Amino acid sequence: MNVKIKIQLFLLFIGSTLIIISIFTEGFSLGNFWYNVNSNSLVGFQNVLEKTLLEKSYFHGLCLEACMTILKSNIFFVFGIFLSILSFFLSLFKS
Repeated sequence: MNVKIKIQLFLLFIGSTLIIISIFTEGFSLGNFWYNVNSNSLVGFQNVLEKTLLEKSYFHGLCLEACMTILKSNIFFVFGIFLSILSFFLSLFKS
């Protein structure tokens, strides 16, 4: 079996496992984890995000809602989806 296919299957397996783990873990969001590690940087990120998005008011609601959704999402689910998408992109660039 080709090395890229092995890597792709490994990423898909780990991604699927993380998504299944996310079903059983509640309250372990990305924003909560970030807050526990360093709350000042989370507040600074919010400040930069609001200053940047307030200049472009037509984009404000959509981007702020997308960032809040990602921060409220389960960390295992986010990483599982990321690894699954990465596996998909590896399949596109097979040679």
